[in-house]
Amino acid sequence: GAIRAMVGGRGLRSDVPAGEVNMALAPRQTGSSIKAFILATAHQAGAQPNDIINGTAPCAVPDFVDGRETLKFIRGGGIEIGPLNGRNTWSSTDCGFIRLGYSVGLHRVVDSVYRMAHSTYFYQGQPEDEHESFKPLGVTATGNNAMSPLDMATGMQTITNQGLHHDPYYVEYIERVDGGRFYSHLDAGIQVLDQGVANATVLTLKGVIRSGTGARNLRNFSRPATGKTGTQDDNTNAWFVGGTPQITTAVWVGDPNGQTPMNRIPEFAAEMGRNGKVQGADYPARIWGAFMEAAHVNLPVVDWPPPPANPRPAARLYWPGEECLAKLVSGTLPPTGPTTTPAATTTTQPASTLPGDPPPAVTTVPRAVVVQIPSATNVPLDVLDPRAPMPSIDTRTYVYPCAAPPANVVVQKKST
Repeated sequence: GAIRAMVGGRGLRSDVPAGEVNMALAPRQTGSSIKAFILATAHQAGAQPNDIINGTAPCAVPDFVDGRETLKFIRGGGIEIGPLNGRNTWSSTDCGFIRLGYSVGLHRVVDSVYRMAHSTYFYQGQPEDEHESFKPLGVTATGNNAMSPLDMATGMQTITNQGLHHDPYYVEYIERVDGGRFYSHLDAGIQVLDQGVANATVLTLKGVIRSGTGARNLRNFSRPATGKTGTQDDNTNAWFVGGTPQITTAVWVGDPNGQTPMNRIPEFAAEMGRNGKVQGADYPARIWGAFMEAAHVNLPVVDWPPPPANPRPAARLYWPGEECLAKLVSGTLPPTGPTTTPAATTTTQPASTLPGDPPPAVTTVPRAVVVQIPSATNVPLDVLDPRAPMPSIDTRTYVYPCAAPPANVVVQKKST
C-alpha cells in the first residue's frame, strides 16, 4: 500500500490549466480498465479461466441519458464465444464483459470494487461531494463510472498482491532526533480475494500485455507483468493500469479541464499516426512501461505463483433473462461464433441445358429443433457473498438470445 510516487500534474501552478488540482486524486471515467475488477469478481464467484462467455456483438444494455432511462446499443468490438482467458479479455470485448457483469451481479461488482480499491479517498457511503459513488450501471464494463488513478492503482494492487488489500499510505515511519522511531506504519491487510482467484486474474491479464490490446507498446516489457488498457468514449480518458509482484501503477491521460476528445491532436499524430487518437494502448501504456522499467532497476525479477488447477470442466457462463437455454431435439445446431446467424439454407443444383431432362433437384437443409429448458435466475440483490455461484451451464447446452432466436433454429417451449 505504500505510495512510492504520485504525479498529478505539472506542479502547484496557477498559470496552467488545472494546475492547482492533483489529477492523481481526481475521479475520471475508467474505460475498459475496470474490466480487470469485473474479471476478479467473477473468479471469486467461481468462474474459471477456461469458462466460456459470449463476446459477440451487438448487445443492448440499460443506460441513463440526461436522467432518462434508455437503451445503449454496443455494436462494435465483438470477438467470439470463447474462454475468459482468451481474446474476449485480451481484446477487451465490451459485450462479453457486459454479460459477465450481469451474470456475476452488478451489485456484487460494486461491492468488490469498493473492497479492492478501499482507501480514505474511496469507500462505500462516501459523500457525493467528496467522490461520486460507483454505481451498478448497465454500462459498468465500458467504464462509465469514475475512479481516480489512486483508486485504480489501489484496486489493481489487491490483484497483484495475491488478493491481499492494503489501504494506500504516504508515511512509512517517523524518527526522533536520536534516531528512534515513534511511528511506524503497520497494516496486516485484508484478504479481499482468495489467493488463487487473484493469481487466476493475473494470469489472464498477462495476456493483455503479451498478445492483447497492450502488446503494441508493452510486448517487450522486461519482466512478468499484468495489466489492462482502458479508453472512454471519444477517447476522452485513456488508461493503463497494471503491475508486477512488487509495484503497481495506474496511468491516466486526458484533459484536466473536461471530457475533451483526444482525436487529431497534431503532436500525437506526428509521432504515432492513428489520426492522433490517444487510447489506453498508446501513451498510457508507453508511460507505464517507461516508469515501471526505471522503478524496477534494482529489484529482482520475480513472478506470481500459478493459480490452482481448474477443479471442474469448463462451463458456459450466461446472463439469465437475456440468454436462454435449450437442448437439441433434431437437426444440427449452427456453429457458435462471432458471425451473423444464417437463415435456413436452400441449395439448387445447376440446371441442365439438355431437352427432356428432369427439373433440377432442390435440397433444403432442415432447421435444428431445440426444446427450451429452465435457466437460473440472476443473483438476488440482497446476496453480496462474493463466493455465491454465478449462473453457468454445461457447455453442451445450446444458449441463444431470448429476444431473437436464430432464424434456422426452431425453439419449442417445454410443456408443463
